[in-house]
Amino acid sequence: MTLIILSHLVDEETRKANDFNALFKMAPDYGVYVNSHTFEVDLFRSGLHPVFAQAMAELRKSSKASDRMTGWAGDLSTLDIEILLKDIESVGKGRFAQRVASIIVGADLTECPKYIIEGVAYVASKCQHS
Repeated sequence: MTLIILSHLVDEETRKANDFNALFKMAPDYGVYVNSHTFEVDLFRSGLHPVFAQAMAELRKSSKASDRMTGWAGDLSTLDIEILLKDIESVGKGRFAQRVASIIVGADLTECPKYIIEGVAYVASKCQHS
């Protein structure tokens, strides 16, 4: 996907002179930022793991999913991405996202995946007038 986006942003000479890895490294120079997994996983890993545990506990009281989420929040190295995503699906991605968002807003949290911060900064830099 990144290469498809870049093909519209990078001139033909640059495309032909670089392999995929080189073009991928250039992506941020063109305002293309890529996550390392899915948004949910990156959000969890950005420091919002306690929020995920709280949201799951509120949505799935006394469940294995809630216990797992609490365990992963306590020790990030134990995170099982596949099960995390299945647990979120079990309550509904939209419903879970709304609960996470309400907790974030209510607690005035600012944690965010790095690629989101960089993308917003890139767009903001393009909007500034000289």
